[in-house]
Amino acid sequence: MPVIASRSLVGGIPKLVCAAAGLAGALLAVGCGGGGATHSTATSTQSTATAPSTQRTVNASQVEQGIEKDLSTSAVKMTGVSCPGDVPIATGATFTCSVSLSNGGVGKVTVTQLGGNRYKYALTPGSVQIPGTAAAASIEQTLAAQGARPTPR
Repeated sequence: MPVIASRSLVGGIPKLVCAAAGLAGALLAVGCGGGGATHSTATSTQSTATAPSTQRTVNASQVEQGIEKDLSTSAVKMTGVSCPGDVPIATGATFTCSVSLSNGGVGKVTVTQLGGNRYKYALTPGSVQIPGTAAAASIEQTLAAQGARPTPR
C-alpha cells in the first residue's frame, strides 16, 4: 500500500509530511468506505443440555472465518477473531465480534445479518487500538525508506 507523503524544502531542511504512515493507511483501508465486506456462510442449530431448542443460531466459526478472510489486507491481517456462539438468526440484526490484528492491535467488528446466510462486516468505529510501539516502528520504517535519518534522542 502506498504511503501518502510529500517533500518540501523549508530553510534547506527536508520536511516529510506523513499521513500516519502505512499503518494508519492500512487500517483506514480496512475500516473505511462504509461498505464493509459481505460474506455468505452456513448456519447451525444449537440446543441446550437442559431443554431442546429449535431456534437457529449463527454459525460463529463460519462468521469468524469470513471476517478473517474479508477484512484482512496485505498490510494488516486479522490474526484472531472471536464471535459469540448464541446469536439467533434474524435478518437485519447485528452482533459484535472481537478481533486481534497482526500489528498487535485489537478491535471490534460489527456483523450485520443480511439474510440468506449473508453477512456484512465492518470495523466498529473507534474500537481499533494499536500499541504505540507498533505505530512508531511503522512510521520510522516508512521514513527511513524515504531517506530520513533518525534524530538523536
